Amino acid sequence: MNAEPELVFLMTFPCIHCKAELSSAPDQPGAWVRCPTCGRASRAPDSVVKRSFVPNKPGPDVFRIDPAPDPKPMTPVAMAALSARRSFLGLDQVSQEPANPWRVACGAGLVLAVTGAIFSHIESSELGIVGFSMGSVILLIILIKTAR
Repeated sequence: MNAEPELVFLMTFPCIHCKAELSSAPDQPGAWVRCPTCGRASRAPDSVVKRSFVPNKPGPDVFRIDPAPDPKPMTPVAMAALSARRSFLGLDQVSQEPANPWRVACGAGLVLAVTGAIFSHIESSELGIVGFSMGSVILLIILIKTAR
């Protein structure tokens, strides 16, 4: 039987004490290797070689993304339009108070109830449709009544 020779890759690095050449397997970064010259132990470096960045010259096959240009200052007309849109959406009245946990729970329950009603409709379950729809309506009324 003829055995195939096993390929073993080794990386070489200098001993940190005497600068003699040491070798180690690249799949064992950080392994301790004893120097045959000075007898002291050295750690193998990471197998990833850190290279300096050399930018490619732009050409037909190179796509380069430059940093975004500085934004232009907004004109008074654009500022007024943005302000009107924020006030229409109610974004200028956002408070920094924490959310009411009761309203958060009711909102999550409303999402689940509507989802249950949709799935009950898909499965043609009349009891599920009625139950989840009533739950949705009750939770929606609670959310409307507790609105600030």
